[in-house]
Amino acid sequence: MKIGFIAMGLVVTALGTDEPKVTGVKAAQRPFGDISPLATIELGGRPDWMVLTEDAVWMQNGKSRVIHRIDPQTNREVARIECPGEPDSGLAAGFGFIWVPLVGAKPGLIGINPRTNRIERTFPIAPADAEGGIATSDDSIWMTSDPHGPLLRINPDTGEIRQRIAVPPGSVNPIRVGPHIWVTSLEANVITCIDARSGEPLAQVPTGPKPRFSTTDGRFLWVLAQGDGSVTKIDLQTRRAVATIPLSVPGGGGEICTGAGAVWVTMLDLPLTKVDAATDRVLAQWIGPGGDSVRYGFDSIWLTDLRGGKLLRFKPTP
Repeated sequence: MKIGFIAMGLVVTALGTDEPKVTGVKAAQRPFGDISPLATIELGGRPDWMVLTEDAVWMQNGKSRVIHRIDPQTNREVARIECPGEPDSGLAAGFGFIWVPLVGAKPGLIGINPRTNRIERTFPIAPADAEGGIATSDDSIWMTSDPHGPLLRINPDTGEIRQRIAVPPGSVNPIRVGPHIWVTSLEANVITCIDARSGEPLAQVPTGPKPRFSTTDGRFLWVLAQGDGSVTKIDLQTRRAVATIPLSVPGGGGEICTGAGAVWVTMLDLPLTKVDAATDRVLAQWIGPGGDSVRYGFDSIWLTDLRGGKLLRFKPTP
C-alpha cells in the first residue's frame, strides 16, 4: 500500500524520525480546491493502484480486498471483484487478463478475465513489496517476489518461472517500455534496462535517491525518487539521464504518469504536480487532501483520494 507522510504540502518535519523535509515548489503552489473534478466516484476503503484498458479503469482497494472496474463513459463502478487476499503492489493488463498481486495473509498472483469479471488464474507467486509493481511484455509477466531479487519472468498461462534475472537489491517496480523492461532499485539508486526478449540486462542509469515509480511517453522515461522527491528524465535512445527536476516531494507512496504533454506526479496531501514534458518546468502544484495514485487516459487525469475512498477525474489542462 502506497502511503506518504506529507501534510498540506508545506514544510513538514517528521519529529523523532529521519524523514526528509517536504517543501514542494512554492512558486507553483495553489489550493487543490481550485480545480473541479469532472467526476467524483465514491468507492470506500483505500483505493490505490490503477491500470487503464480500452474500456475501463481498474483499481485496487487493499482495505476492501476488491478490484473496482470503472466505466469511463458513465464514471460509474460496473463491477467489484472480491479477492482471496489483499490486492496491492500494482496492476497490469495483458494476455486477456488483469493481473493483481496479493499481499498479506494470502499472498499470490491472480488474473481477472475482463469478459467475465471473474478470477480465472491463481499462481503462488507473491510480490516482493507492497509498494512494488508488475509489468507484462509480449510473452511474459514480470515481477519480483523477493526484495533482493531476482526479477522473475513468468508464463501467463501456467505461472511457470521462465527466467530469473539478476537485478540490484531493492528492484521491485518494473514497467514495460517497448521491447524493454525497466526496473528501479531503491537500494542502488539506479534503474536497470532489460531486453524483454532475451532477459539480458542492457544498462543501468543513476537516478535520484530511492527511485520507486517510473513512467514514459515513448521517448523519455521519468523516474520519481522517494528520497528527495525529484524526477530523473532519461533519454530512451541513449539511455542517459538528461535532466533532474526538483519537485521536493519526498516520502513513501506517490506515483507518476504522463499524458497531454505533461508529467503528472501525486503524493498524499500534495495530490497533483504538473510538469511540462518538453521544458521540464513545473507548471503547477496543487496542495490539499487527496492523492497517492495517478493515471492518464480517456483524455483525463484519474487521481485517487486514498484516505477519502474516492477516485477523481480531471481535465488534463486544469
